Amino acid sequence: MRARTLRYLSSGTAVIAAAAGVLAVSPAAHAGSPLSVCPLKQAQPVDPSHGGFLVGVSVVSSCSAWAVGNRTLSSGNSRTLIERWNGRAWTIVTSPNLPALDDVLTGVAATSGTSAWAVGAAGSIAGERTLIARWNGRTWSHITSPSPGRSSFLDGVAATSSGAAWAVGTFVPTVTSKTLIEHWNGSSWRQVASPSRTSAQNILNGVAIVSRADVWAVGSSSGGGTGRALIEHWNGRAWRQVASPTLAGNNELFSVTAISAGNVWAVGDQATSTRSETLIEHWNGHAWHTVASPSPGTLENTLGGVNAFSRSSVWAVGYASNGVRQTLIEHWNGRAWRRVASPNPGGPSNFNVLAAVSGTSCANLWAVGHFAVSATGTPIAARC
Repeated sequence: MRARTLRYLSSGTAVIAAAAGVLAVSPAAHAGSPLSVCPLKQAQPVDPSHGGFLVGVSVVSSCSAWAVGNRTLSSGNSRTLIERWNGRAWTIVTSPNLPALDDVLTGVAATSGTSAWAVGAAGSIAGERTLIARWNGRTWSHITSPSPGRSSFLDGVAATSSGAAWAVGTFVPTVTSKTLIEHWNGSSWRQVASPSRTSAQNILNGVAIVSRADVWAVGSSSGGGTGRALIEHWNGRAWRQVASPTLAGNNELFSVTAISAGNVWAVGDQATSTRSETLIEHWNGHAWHTVASPSPGTLENTLGGVNAFSRSSVWAVGYASNGVRQTLIEHWNGRAWRRVASPNPGGPSNFNVLAAVSGTSCANLWAVGHFAVSATGTPIAARC
């Protein structure tokens, strides 16, 4: 059920299942439906010579975007991967790694050309610890962050132009995992108390900022063979759990995006013993409700990333499978979610996943992920 996060085996080898995205509020709006204007149909390998997986993207402008993930070394271990779009091409940028068997990045949030955050984990046989990197306009550097418990990692990050930032993930104090939320106050990262369901494994995958006193985080809690979506809200004073729809089978949320205090979207999947279906939930200012969405795959359907421009333009990306995973893109036009044609590099037999989506307008929208015929993977980026 854990379709987003990077996990470490006892050997220290990093593995990736699928992906999701982490998004802050998009500042731009686009009033009309972009279905005929902006289909994500162009895909390109992102420095295929290095291989790897991209699981997070953040767009600043038409000539500035960041994508993060990890690449696999010949030893089988992983190192962080950061790529930058300069308006003409994607190029690899030097990124920090901690002394560990595996270093990975799982989310990125950029607010300007001189300010961006990336989060993830550094893992070893002994466990994981959080990894946070900051872009200052010249270089990416490691920033100290809390790593509570015997193992902890961060899965998503959101930031504002004022300098505030939130990062979410999970940590293991003893046996069961607890939600982990950290906050950048302008000078340091601090852990902030957050709720976890009792006797369950708890994880937060995505976070979105509406305002200083209005922040959302989504993920899941699992126990007794059942997983349930987990939604939490910051009201300026404390994090509280918010009721989510009761669904059959296992369900998890991977990404969240906000248009306003009364208009928030979250995406993920819900699964039975035979099939998973896309899951989209919407906050109307009073309660969360499920919204019908396409699930074209006969075996698997997952949405890992979501980005909203306006009430009538929201994008979600992921994958669908009839035996081989292929990219999946869906769009909300103000009335319904519809499937949109999406690229699948390398042919129909390749393993294709879109992990995250971000943009400053519908004319400047990127989705990233990977395709693979082996365990190494090739990063891809799709643009309008």
